[in-house]
Amino acid sequence: MGFNLLDASVTTLRSSGNVKLDWLYLVESIAVLILILFYFYYVPRVLGGLLSWGLRLWLWKSRNAYLEIGAFQFSLLGGRIMFSDFRYVSRNQSLRIHRGEHHTNPTTPPVARTGPRPSHPTEPSRAEPS
Repeated sequence: MGFNLLDASVTTLRSSGNVKLDWLYLVESIAVLILILFYFYYVPRVLGGLLSWGLRLWLWKSRNAYLEIGAFQFSLLGGRIMFSDFRYVSRNQSLRIHRGEHHTNPTTPPVARTGPRPSHPTEPSRAEPS
């Protein structure tokens, strides 16, 4: 019964005559796609740049140190803070962290290894020629 109803509505749409392309809908869809890509891929870099700029001004005046954050992202619902390419340089020390996370939810267990951890790297087995 549901299939006949769907078939009837498709037939009605096909016989409705010339269908014009709705340009406004197409432009809005492309704009939404661009904004989604911008949000997921570029906003953390912009936020990291702004955060590092503010912290760099404060640290340079107070401690004569340089700070840079490549990307910064936080999740309110997930309870975590993530950053990448963190660099701190002062007169006598330097620190670089490629990628870091901080979880505020203590009930989430850390990811455990499966199996024992090897004490030294092993070579792959080689077949003896016979």
